[in-house]
Amino acid sequence: MKKLLLFILFINLISVFASPAKESAENVIHVGTTALIEKAEYGEYNYDMLSSAVSELPLIYKDSVGVYHPLVASFSSTDPAIWSFTIQEGMTWSDGVKVTARDILYTLIYEDENGSANLVDQKDSKGNVTKSKYVAYELSDDEMTITLTLRNANVRELSNMTSFRIVPEHLYSDGEITLSDKRTTCGPFVLSNFDQASGLIEFIPNTYYPEKSELDMVCYHLFSNEDTMYMALLNGDIAFTAIYNSGVSSAYLDILAQSESLSIISEEYENVPLALSFNVQKISSKELRNAISYALDYEELSKYIGGVNAKVANRGFVPSSTVGYVETPKLTRDLAKADELMKMAGYEKLNGYYTKDNKILELTLTYRLDKSIQYSSAELIKNQLEEFGIKVKLDGLDSASYNAKTSNKFSDNNISFELALFGYTANGMGMGAGLGTIYVDKNHSVQGGCQVDDDVFKAALVKLESARNINEYYEGAKLMQQYYQEYIPFISLYHDGISYAVSNSYFGYVVDSNFGINNVNTFLALKRN
Repeated sequence: MKKLLLFILFINLISVFASPAKESAENVIHVGTTALIEKAEYGEYNYDMLSSAVSELPLIYKDSVGVYHPLVASFSSTDPAIWSFTIQEGMTWSDGVKVTARDILYTLIYEDENGSANLVDQKDSKGNVTKSKYVAYELSDDEMTITLTLRNANVRELSNMTSFRIVPEHLYSDGEITLSDKRTTCGPFVLSNFDQASGLIEFIPNTYYPEKSELDMVCYHLFSNEDTMYMALLNGDIAFTAIYNSGVSSAYLDILAQSESLSIISEEYENVPLALSFNVQKISSKELRNAISYALDYEELSKYIGGVNAKVANRGFVPSSTVGYVETPKLTRDLAKADELMKMAGYEKLNGYYTKDNKILELTLTYRLDKSIQYSSAELIKNQLEEFGIKVKLDGLDSASYNAKTSNKFSDNNISFELALFGYTANGMGMGAGLGTIYVDKNHSVQGGCQVDDDVFKAALVKLESARNINEYYEGAKLMQQYYQEYIPFISLYHDGISYAVSNSYFGYVVDSNFGINNVNTFLALKRN
């Protein structure tokens, strides 16, 4: 399947290999994205992810080898429950007002008013209470440092700050938040133009930012599909592509690697590009979940859906680059073992399909239609499970409908899928207690897809959350991966490094663990060859 796509794409694009990169009188870098952006303002998820590289900077960043560095603020801690953040020298909002730690405090308050539980407990429509993350805060006398005390100690609190972007208190606190307010930021660039009709988002230098880039403009081009975006990359119209938590689609990578005008950069990440997740409230039998794990062909999934670096994952779910990783057995297809587990779950095979109480087992697999990786793999998974004897009904949805079925936040704590395909970001995998627990925990206020709430999981989670040093965290991480191996709340269908295709017209590309190539250090370091 992937080879056919490659051949078709090659035939369509071969004529543009020789096209020279476009030159411009100004030093404008052009970047392509398929992200759907409608407002270009703070709070729009796709825009936030994109602009984190140029204007909406997180407090800190994590480099490609997992080391944390200051960005908007430096950090310190002498106790895993107490963390201090100090605004970096010279940080100024794009309207000229100085950034202070009060902006951090106000952002936490603002998020609480919009459903988060930072400083205030939250109660949902069903009466479930989410306790606040922080129990105390203190501002320094000069208001440049804020010290936050966590309800539960977290030796990995910095991982949560790599996606925490602040808003300007002086503009938001009056309650009348304008479009201009939502576009006032503190990065090295500031939004200068958004034209949805032509698919352009342009950023020019923020004159107040303490560090200067050689670039006169960063111009993002919004593409409706990957085909045209990669044509533009091959043709030299864009320098690289920016898709959050994703590099170049595997179906295109071999073609792009043949171009002399492009280089391929690959990195290992903590992300899981394709996971098959179970709603354990609906598929409560761990024997059934384990049976499904042995019914799938991971070699085939890696070969046809994964990228060039894809490899079979392990039963402990998390990639080997994860903090606290322990070795667990590789996922394998073992139909005899799967059959044995189905019988333990109370099923018998009649006329090619597993049945219980004279009813054929049929499961619904939910996936996103706008995610090519999910669209391509859903049919393959269906074929593999039906070959084994489990009927599968495909449920392809648009992003809004998918979220309303798979996320606590968007379903108002009414997650309803049975099986679902997910893509878990490196940032999401590291949030909270880490190891992807936010996607498993039924009580997580935003995610919680797997809806797990049993005592074994809770014990491992408490061990992670209560760790007072990294060795204690490793102990909890081992317990959690053992839980994943035995109870199978989800399956990592393959592990894969992320690869980026970048124009040789520039040098100085930087990769970070959350945002890949599209990050602030890239745009500060890039120079023309």
